[in-house]
Amino acid sequence: MNSEVSEWINVISKPQEKIGNHAICPFAKLANRFEVIKVEKDIIPPQRDFEVVIFLLGEILQTDLHEKCNELNLKYPEFIFLPDHKDNNTFINGVQTNNGKNNLILCQPKNKLREARKSLNKTNYYSFWDEKYLKDILGDDYANLD
Repeated sequence: MNSEVSEWINVISKPQEKIGNHAICPFAKLANRFEVIKVEKDIIPPQRDFEVVIFLLGEILQTDLHEKCNELNLKYPEFIFLPDHKDNNTFINGVQTNNGKNNLILCQPKNKLREARKSLNKTNYYSFWDEKYLKDILGDDYANLD
């Protein structure tokens, strides 16, 4: 499963013509300090510096995965937790963004993610997004878009 997640990271790091030659996740290739953690019980962010942690979950309903992320975002406000359910096919201008194979929760330090989002906001990157999906992903940061 780790190889599937690593393969997905490679895919989302490559520039896509349909989204203005931006990568799905332009900073994924820079996140050289990411790790995949298989979750058996509780999800706890590491107590050390990291770019992104990908929690690999077993079978879980989409609604439960989203609820779990909401709970984690409240419990650990210095991080942002984003759901990626294998059956929730998501797209940016026709380019599939979800991994489609595993149920994941992505965890990133809020301050680092917000800085990346500010940089992207200075480009045309967000202009390719569907407004609903953009609101779902950006959450509170949506209000800060130009």
